[in-house]
Formats: sequence, C-alpha cells, structure tokens
Amino acid sequence: MQFSGKSVIITGAGKGIGRACARIMAERGADVIALSRTASDLESLRAEIGARSITVDLGDAKAARAAMAEAGTADFLINSAGINVLESSFDMTDAGYEAVMGINLRAALIACQEFGIARRQPVVAARSSILHQSQAIAALRNIFAMPLRRQALKARRVYSPRSSAPMASASTRLLQRSHSPNLPWPHGAIRKNPRQ
Repeated sequence: MQFSGKSVIITGAGKGIGRACARIMAERGADVIALSRTASDLESLRAEIGARSITVDLGDAKAARAAMAEAGTADFLINSAGINVLESSFDMTDAGYEAVMGINLRAALIACQEFGIARRQPVVAARSSILHQSQAIAALRNIFAMPLRRQALKARRVYSPRSSAPMASASTRLLQRSHSPNLPWPHGAIRKNPRQ
C-alpha cells in the first residue's frame, strides 16, 4: 500500500524500530514528521529520507505536548519511543521507574491526546490511525477506543520482535489494514513471531 499525500508522526524515530518505520513510510510516499531526543539522529534521518524533524525529550510532559503541537495535524501516529532501565524489580529506583513510565506510557498518552485534539478540526479528513508499538502502552487502545471511534479514528497495538525491519513491516501492514475497508480486522495484536 502506498501513502502518497498522507502524513505520519513517528515518536522515537531516531533509532531502531521508529527509524525503520520512518524509512518504510517515506519509501511508500508518506510525509514523515520524526520526533526524537537526539538531534544527530534526526539530522541523519532528514538527510536520508527528507523527514521533517522535531528534537524533544518526551520524558518532559510539557515538552512532549509542545512537540506534538509543533508537529501539527497528521493522518497517522506511530508511538515508537521507549526506554528501559536495567534494574531488577527489587533494585529499581523511583527515578528509574519514573523514567520508564514517563517515556513508555505518559509520552504515548500525550501523543495520542494531542493527535486526537488536532484532528477534531472540521476541515480535517476523518479517517486516521494510531499505532502503539509496546506492550506497556497496549492499554491505551482501550482508553482511546471510545473517543477515537467518535472521530472515526483507529487505535492499534503491535508487539515488538527482536529486529526493527520485521516490526516496521508489521506496522505498515497494520496501517494498510486500518485503511482497507474490505479487510476484516482480527481482535488483538499482530505478532510477527508468535514465540515472542
């Protein structure tokens, strides 16, 4: 499926799965708005695919909202930003917990809120999709299901395999299915590798 004339906001687009998604969406014609906290990653991505870039620390709620406002209205949102703190459950500090939840959950929630708010404008086409790429934010699909349904938006989640390329491919297939009325949507998540 091609995405010519469509735009996509991708969080965590500087590295890994987010960057792979940015490449694939650009290859298929989408205008990519890339969010990442590392300016050098965004600069190299911009040189590679011509993406519009916004440098932001999504762990800062106020900065996350400002970045989404700067990104503006888009047809798709891919929440790919995520971090991990290598601390055991017994040793995890409050700071470690807050860092993980701030990026993996709160930032995804903020991105969804601002994405949906921007699309409330009557001049914006109704059909759109939100894609979550983390088990940690799978609950957001249910949180946003009702308000997004009223706006004819879709919220989906996928689980991450070990490599970026299969995940990006699964993400693109998911967006394709979201915009193909003749394809039934199975309940639950896409799993690229059922053993994961």
